[in-house]
Amino acid sequence: MYDLAGKVALVTGTGNRRGIGRAIAVRLAREGADVAVNDRPLPAGANPWSGQGEWRGVESVADEIRALGRRSLVVLADVTDRSQVQAMVDRVVNEFGRIDILVNNAKWLEPIDEDGGTAKTNVVDMTDEMWTATLAVNLTGPLYTCQAAARHMIRQGEGGKIINIASLKGKRGKEGRSAVCASKGGLIRLTETLALELGRHNINVNAICPGATVTFGSSSKALAAALAAGMSEEDAIEELYVTSGRYPAIGALGRPGRPEDQAAAAAFLASREADFITGQAINVCGGQLMGI
Repeated sequence: MYDLAGKVALVTGTGNRRGIGRAIAVRLAREGADVAVNDRPLPAGANPWSGQGEWRGVESVADEIRALGRRSLVVLADVTDRSQVQAMVDRVVNEFGRIDILVNNAKWLEPIDEDGGTAKTNVVDMTDEMWTATLAVNLTGPLYTCQAAARHMIRQGEGGKIINIASLKGKRGKEGRSAVCASKGGLIRLTETLALELGRHNINVNAICPGATVTFGSSSKALAAALAAGMSEEDAIEELYVTSGRYPAIGALGRPGRPEDQAAAAAFLASREADFITGQAINVCGGQLMGI
């Protein structure tokens, strides 16, 4: 649908098999882009991919992209470390010769409660560590990647596209989610400011605000249990998100979002079809939030 041939993209936070980052990276490759995929370096002996069969995180995503006939590069880096971010962007440019599209998808992984849902932390109980870690990944990290990528885009002199994955939580408060709401709200304001500053260089900067999206994050335990009981993935999602209401906040379309829904929006914003769109925070939420 969109012609991204000859473009080079960098997508952060792509290691989740069912995540938004992986879906975006693969979709951009389907549209013709070469894609560098990022996730954080792991401590020695850590294996977050256990229980996911042959899944190898970002390495598997890179293999998917190469299978589509596009080039891919795995660039491990912690987005909260400015020096690692600069080295990551420099490596992408050295390997592929340029960078045209940046997608900031890496996010702080909120703690999971004993029932398998996202744990809530009231403001009065917020620790310095939780607040600082959330803002570091969700807001400071995108600042670093935008700075490093934008400098290359400016030097190239051919414009570019920056897409920040924010959230509906960045547009309204939510009980027990103060750090995420603050960080994603800040990311939207950063998006608007960057759009104003980089527009003269023909660099578009936009944000996508997902609503409830099935990434097997907060619902992972419940979905895994349903799958183990013999339900299909589609039936399990229907039961948990629609029928039972265990994971509410379904919008006007009556279903939760999928990573592919967010990827479709990212592909559009990365394309020439969106050349006259900048500084926007676009809700991709099935009508869960309207008018904001």
